[in-house]
Amino acid sequence: MIKSMTGYGRGVSSNEILRITADIKSVNNKYLDIQVKMPYYLMFLEDKIKKIIKNRVSRGRVEVYIKDEKLSEAKSDIIVDKLIADRMKNALDELKKDIGINEEIKLEHILLNNEILEFRPKELDQDLVETIIYEAVTAAADGLLDMRKIEGEELYDSLKENIKSISEGVKIIEQRSPLMIEEYREKLRLRTEELIDDYSKYDEDKLNSEVVFFAERSDIEEEIVRIKSHIVQFTNNLNTEIAVGRKLDFITQEMNREINTISAKSNDLVIKDEVINIKSMIDKLKEQVQNIE
Repeated sequence: MIKSMTGYGRGVSSNEILRITADIKSVNNKYLDIQVKMPYYLMFLEDKIKKIIKNRVSRGRVEVYIKDEKLSEAKSDIIVDKLIADRMKNALDELKKDIGINEEIKLEHILLNNEILEFRPKELDQDLVETIIYEAVTAAADGLLDMRKIEGEELYDSLKENIKSISEGVKIIEQRSPLMIEEYREKLRLRTEELIDDYSKYDEDKLNSEVVFFAERSDIEEEIVRIKSHIVQFTNNLNTEIAVGRKLDFITQEMNREINTISAKSNDLVIKDEVINIKSMIDKLKEQVQNIE
């Protein structure tokens, strides 16, 4: 069954330290284009995140948003640089002597140097982080795929209806085509009678020759055969499990080419009207297949 290229999915996973929320949305695109936006410290997982997407999606622009939330209060270690603290105290002692101040040096004076204390975030266990990222992204990707399948089912019904209308229109043209030649013969005969006083003296071979020339010029049998073949191909490809969006787009272009040729070859009003209806249906197909994976 065909799948749409538009969809959305969300996944959430957490442990006692971290909660990860993954949002994934996709829109139409000629190729597969995956964009991942997430905190810098998680960038080492970008390739694995893209692999999860590639296992489920083959076409479309896919945007992945990863949001993190720290849950643990013990987020940082406090690092004390005792060497700098000692140098700071000695410097203050010398300063006291140089300017003649007897004030006692306190800890708060030493801590004025902001290099003495450093609040360093604890490194998260990479395996643990990878596990919850995988769970969140997988859940979001599965949700995205489900939505693309649902929209694909809706597209399928509409495409089947449109291709059925095109097939019915082609059948009308096919039935009308031989009648067009006979009607042309009769119109030509009546017109000749109007223009020639003694029609009995008119060379019937000339009339037949003109009809043959018209028939050859307006022969649309090959175009009908080809467009019927394209209709069958289009219908068959709707039921495949692989990505067929590009192929359906190409088949639709070929159908459009054949119907334009039929229009150019024929001046019959019935066929012209049916061509207009078919072209309208083909335009709908062209728009719809742009959203098929």
